[in-house]
Amino acid sequence: MEDKNNHKIAMSGASGFVGSHLTRTFHAENYDVLPLGRKDLTLAPEVLAERMDGTDIIINLAGAPIIEKWTETYKKVMYESRVNVTRKLVHACSLASQKPKLFISTSAIGYYASDGTHTEEQYVKANDFLGSLAHDWEQEALKAGKLGIRTVIFRFGVVLGKDGGALKKMLFPFKLGMGGTIGDGKQPFSWVHIKDLIRAYQTVIENTAYEASIILPRPILLQIKVLPRRWEKHSADLPFFRYQRLCSS
Repeated sequence: MEDKNNHKIAMSGASGFVGSHLTRTFHAENYDVLPLGRKDLTLAPEVLAERMDGTDIIINLAGAPIIEKWTETYKKVMYESRVNVTRKLVHACSLASQKPKLFISTSAIGYYASDGTHTEEQYVKANDFLGSLAHDWEQEALKAGKLGIRTVIFRFGVVLGKDGGALKKMLFPFKLGMGGTIGDGKQPFSWVHIKDLIRAYQTVIENTAYEASIILPRPILLQIKVLPRRWEKHSADLPFFRYQRLCSS
């Protein structure tokens, strides 16, 4: 078990939905949190290493939002904000006078093919942009392990919580009276609640036995149609519609 006292954590993406929740949790546990903002991540690796000096845990949450129009230009932004930033953080770790003990990086279930059931040991990798992005992202993070740093990679699903994140954007059409399912609603929906996600971070920090890639979403896969039906049940002011396919494939 890891000593819970006196942790100093450097965190990229600290201002986002996940990062802000983690920061509040760590402050409550008397951990020091050093946010690494966009300006920090543009620093030369040598300067960034000095900025992170004294930290024993690096948490890498950096990455441009997925929920945007995927133009070729924006795909490049998504890639560079994940892969290149992770590469720079690991490089900075290699230059540190005292290397961190733990590097926790992020990936996504887009690593896996969209059909079938997958585990960390048995899976089919996605043969598309997200699959390639997740693979390259993880490969950069795993280089921290070659430096003797314990490395954990969390493969996120959709992170849900009532005070922001994906759920806030998903509920917006309902508040306009336009919410509902698309098509038959049988599309798979893989998710993790923010409270479970936070506990996962606490667990790998406290227990040094954890290493390598870990799937965070719940093992029970929902269909997307379940969510609006539950929202409709608990919120009388959220109208429910079903959007049918407008043209055949």
